Amino acid sequence: MNARLYILSAIFSVSIHMQLRAQNVGHIKGVVTEQNGAQRIGDVSIVNKRTQDRALTNMLGNFDIAASVGDTLIVTKYGYATKNQPISSAQDIVIRLDKNYMLDEVTITGRSKSQEMEDVMNDYRRQGVFNDGKTKPLQYVFTPLTALYNAFGSAPKNARRFNRYMNNELEESVVDKKFNKYNVSEITGLKDDDLNSFMAYYRPSFQECQYWNEYDIRKYLEKSLAQFEKDGKPKFQALPKIDIPPQDLNKKDN
Repeated sequence: MNARLYILSAIFSVSIHMQLRAQNVGHIKGVVTEQNGAQRIGDVSIVNKRTQDRALTNMLGNFDIAASVGDTLIVTKYGYATKNQPISSAQDIVIRLDKNYMLDEVTITGRSKSQEMEDVMNDYRRQGVFNDGKTKPLQYVFTPLTALYNAFGSAPKNARRFNRYMNNELEESVVDKKFNKYNVSEITGLKDDDLNSFMAYYRPSFQECQYWNEYDIRKYLEKSLAQFEKDGKPKFQALPKIDIPPQDLNKKDN
């Protein structure tokens, strides 16, 4: 009889504890802005560190996430320093992020590279290369000379080759903006050789990451990190360096 009363009492205590816990879990609303408060920030990833509940800010920087007093929100956005925001009350909060100027410089470099490559394509166009050296079927009917030039001319051939190179470089620059050393180290905590190996093994393709937002990036890195650690943090084997003997370009063949 006493044992039965003890079990019923334990069940009742657990039930009361769970009800009280459920009552304490609420929703925290707020807004994310730049440090000076002048600019609201959209598409910011917000994660409740305790429960792993997630939210994204809308275009006006507003968010609503399941959280309780005492929880900590992890706030991340590409181009801004990650911030851990403790919840001290149930009132609406304002979270201010500092810009990461190192990432801004990477972005600027990517844009200037794109412009430089577009200048090269413009040079080909000034040489009479149309459609970036590609021949459309109807050109053989309406502009046969242009079609033949695009098909067999050396300049259009070089333009097509450079256009493929340019598109590949632009795609890789998109990957670099989402998957760079600072971003990966900030989320995974990896450094030095482990960081280099991780980035070599888990670099995503352009097709995989072109539409990723901050939440998608974090989710991919966390999943990849778990596999990387499960595999024992394997070292990436770089290709051996090939020694090329010096060449005498002025030497004539016998």
